[in-house]
Amino acid sequence: MTFSKSVTTCFKKYITISGRASRSEYWWFALFAVVTNIGVIIIEMSINGIDFTRTNNLQIMVDYPVSTVVGTILFLPNWTSLIRRLHDTGRSGMWILLYFLPFIGFLILIFMLILRGTHGANIYGWDPLYAENAAPEIPPEERIVYEQEKSASLRELRNSRKSSIVKATYSPTIKRE
Repeated sequence: MTFSKSVTTCFKKYITISGRASRSEYWWFALFAVVTNIGVIIIEMSINGIDFTRTNNLQIMVDYPVSTVVGTILFLPNWTSLIRRLHDTGRSGMWILLYFLPFIGFLILIFMLILRGTHGANIYGWDPLYAENAAPEIPPEERIVYEQEKSASLRELRNSRKSSIVKATYSPTIKRE
């Protein structure tokens, strides 16, 4: 996925946590968010002057309102793309809570985000790389059939995973005499 396509995709899926995000989609958007934040902060500090004596976060937010607004705007799509990236690796979005573990949680999360996503479908949806490289356009009449087959196979995958979990947890005891 290209840089511009990644940024537009993440803004289109601003609050969407369902589905999957490829590595390139997540990392290009993360780069965009970091560069944008740093750029806005540098511009705002050059206009307002640099004062390192401020320790009150509220005072910093008042003195640098543009960087506060930009950071707030980029926060949600960054987290939702992170959750979709975790889905691509076959993990729940709840793994995002590792951010709250000092230092080690961040490192574990970064390691998870670097890993390659699962090939094919998983319980969170189809492989985003497959969808990118698929046929460019499906005729409208075939798209309905395609979407029905896609949702049916995802349903089967979810049900098979649930049944395998049930089978794994159920172990009958054999009475020996």
